[in-house]
Amino acid sequence: MKKLFIILLSCAALFAYKPGDVVDEDVAKKLGLDNGRYVVSFFASWCHSCQKELPLLNRLNLRNASVIGVDVDEDEAAGREFQRKLGLKFKVLNDPQGEVVSKFNPVGIPAVYIIKNRKIEHMIIGAQNGIDSKIINLVENSR
Repeated sequence: MKKLFIILLSCAALFAYKPGDVVDEDVAKKLGLDNGRYVVSFFASWCHSCQKELPLLNRLNLRNASVIGVDVDEDEAAGREFQRKLGLKFKVLNDPQGEVVSKFNPVGIPAVYIIKNRKIEHMIIGAQNGIDSKIINLVENSR
């Protein structure tokens, strides 16, 4: 059973966006992506690491990118309450049906993607100490 799970997880990763891939038109429209650079963060209210990382993302003041959150909570009301409690200032797309997250298919939450002109430049999967500094370095120090 364990081997089957690993094989299925590996197959799912084959269909996930990775650096160098271009986000398809439908997903770009839902996220509001146009030409420019974006930091797209997938999160959920049940994610303990998200509770620590989102305030750091909320304080980011990027010259060269906009932050967009994607709340993957199946219970949209719980997700909206979580967003309210954290006082999120950036745009958030609620994705209770998993339409957007299924295209990215990250292997963990939180997951951050840096996207420029609809092309994925970087991805950061899982909890990261100093996520804000890492994002600043990736966004502000690259062209």
